[in-house]
Amino acid sequence: MSSKLALNVEYESDYRRIVVEQPYATVAIFKKAVRDEFSINHPFVLTYNGATLIEKHTLLDLGLDSRCDIRVRRKSVELSEATSTRDNNAHLSTNDIFLSYEWTHQKEVKLLKSHLERHQYTCWLDIEQMRGGASLYSSIDQGIREAKIFVCCINRKYAESDNCRRELNLATNLNKPIVPLLMEKLPSWPPQRIGPLLSEYLYIKFYGSSSGTDSVPWSEDKFNELLNVLTHILPQAI
Repeated sequence: MSSKLALNVEYESDYRRIVVEQPYATVAIFKKAVRDEFSINHPFVLTYNGATLIEKHTLLDLGLDSRCDIRVRRKSVELSEATSTRDNNAHLSTNDIFLSYEWTHQKEVKLLKSHLERHQYTCWLDIEQMRGGASLYSSIDQGIREAKIFVCCINRKYAESDNCRRELNLATNLNKPIVPLLMEKLPSWPPQRIGPLLSEYLYIKFYGSSSGTDSVPWSEDKFNELLNVLTHILPQAI
């Protein structure tokens, strides 16, 4: 296998092919090569398929190859200042849990929120938090930043969703505690495209209820497992 990798990079409609050493080149190292190649003098992030690439991961871990198109996205000063302000006000968190999901399982996630609230957990759920005139992305961004725990409800379509990947990327970059719930059987774990983000986590199986009379798709044992995880994390996440 070649020790070098060439990736296509787009910056302000200028496309170039940038070469880095493999197999241990991280996104941070590649980012420096991009900065030097384009002479970029402002803060920026690298994205692929709409998802931000996390600097500590290697290009090999992310499955990037010569067919991938990487884009440069500018980070404005205003955004950096707003982010800093929100981070400094983290003690004002209004929700314990941010519920991230793909809409196929919206019904189950709404049930999950209801059950968690019975145990005194407050949850952020997009369809209940959004108001008329509100910006979708800024509301989700704020919801993730202000939550103490990020619970991602994984199904086949989750990894294919640009929005879900953005949410998971942001939670990872913010070092939020992440709890993956598996909402349906998958061919393998972790799912492709988000594998590097979830490879260190064990999922909780949240489908296949053990009781035929139960109105929820998860078993009581698995819900109690989730509660135990949340109880263990939450005191450390405040």
